[in-house]
Amino acid sequence: MVDLSQTIAPKSDQLTADDLASGPITVTITAVTAGEADQPVNISIGRGHKPFRPCKSMRRVLVQVWGNEGTTYVGKSFTLYRDANVKFGGASVGGIRISHMSHIEKQVQLSLISTKGKRALFTVKPLKVPVQSEVERREEQQPANADAPLQDRAAEYVATTKARIEEADSEDALRALTSDPAYARGVARLRETRPELAADLDAAISGALAKFDPFAADAA
Repeated sequence: MVDLSQTIAPKSDQLTADDLASGPITVTITAVTAGEADQPVNISIGRGHKPFRPCKSMRRVLVQVWGNEGTTYVGKSFTLYRDANVKFGGASVGGIRISHMSHIEKQVQLSLISTKGKRALFTVKPLKVPVQSEVERREEQQPANADAPLQDRAAEYVATTKARIEEADSEDALRALTSDPAYARGVARLRETRPELAADLDAAISGALAKFDPFAADAA
């Protein structure tokens, strides 16, 4: 399979509307920092994407929905899409808009300035974000040019999880850990990419259960 979308990606140090030509993206914010005078906000969105630098209209949306303090945006998610109707100098050039945002219970409608100083109603819908496993969270927050390989991050996740297993003081605590959907997704991801690490976790769980009930390990 040859993904032609990779051959037409625009060269830029920020996310552009053309980057979204193949469709919207839903991402989680990993950092918010100050930018330059003309683009005062940099929003890092992980997963190898370039920073999103929202226009004034979208900054108004962010402030209205999530508040003034940008650092509180970290960990929240939104969906970005290309709006082909955005104009500049009378020509339709396209722009990035926000369609959905997490941490809201119902849709929010705002009055934003559109073309020629006219106002138009803009709607943001609630975004339901599934709970992430620790593996997924670490991957998303990892910068695109990070030196640490994915395998090292997987091994680090396993070491952290094994420490949690060892700290469990009862069979119920272990069962609660293994029944956590985030844990289940993390292990499933390991089975696909690092089966030896998944087996290591399975052995750790079985060994820990055997401490509380010698017959429980067989049913784990």
